[in-house]
Amino acid sequence: MAQNYKLNNLYILLSKKLDELYQYKAVKDPEKYFEGKEDSILFISYYSVKVPYFPVTTRIYIDGENNLVMEETPFFFDRPDANIPEPVKMVLWKDIKDFKLSYLVVDSVRKKGGVWESEYVKKTNRSKIITAIKMEVFLKTGDEITVFSYLKQDNKTGSPSGGLL
Repeated sequence: MAQNYKLNNLYILLSKKLDELYQYKAVKDPEKYFEGKEDSILFISYYSVKVPYFPVTTRIYIDGENNLVMEETPFFFDRPDANIPEPVKMVLWKDIKDFKLSYLVVDSVRKKGGVWESEYVKKTNRSKIITAIKMEVFLKTGDEITVFSYLKQDNKTGSPSGGLL
């Protein structure tokens, strides 16, 4: 029973983080604000666990000890050159068997269909936009969690809001 409760809390936390993903339009160095790899993700979120009242840059990944880790760092929209504190690091779950991320991308010109890709790099995918993210967490106990989130869309363009992705 306690295991199910913990799994449910992890699912809610990861869902909330992805649902509050902010697609910051970075003019300079966009990889500082979004990086989508198969085994880690970096993004800006309005939802923070440890940093109250601030949007945060969030990184979720597996560390060298097979722990699911989340790091949060305050994000200052109006002060991009501000002195940034060290990230607040927290272990979300220990003994992870596998962790995979997938990104549903659509060609921004044709806007038809979509393809799941294992990574998204803005510099190499200029003509593609992300419309959804899928996160899969496989535990050594045999349990698994799949978190799926559609990115918020701009009502006028039909593209993700914010313009980063």
